[in-house]
Amino acid sequence: EVDGKAITGSYANVDGGRKVHGECLQEFQLRKAEKCISCQGPIYPIEGRYSGSYLILQEGKVHEECRDQYLAATADKCVTCKEPVVVKEGKFSGSFFKTA
Repeated sequence: EVDGKAITGSYANVDGGRKVHGECLQEFQLRKAEKCISCQGPIYPIEGRYSGSYLILQEGKVHEECRDQYLAATADKCVTCKEPVVVKEGKFSGSFFKTA
């Protein structure tokens, strides 16, 4: 038993032949997974948290669940209200005008 998990004897070969218990494989994959540029969580499906879907942006990968937050945080800000220039349902259409 390791960390409260019964070890069955199954294993997977990873990283050039190193071995990891079958029961530890998901934790290994979570540690090795690329990170979301918005929340720093693993780009990996986690039930109830991340679907596993992501967008590839120039800066890196972002979870589908983090997309709107990331785009708002990195968007240009309106010179009048200082809110991000993005679509915000019921408030902003996302259209904008450039100022001189």
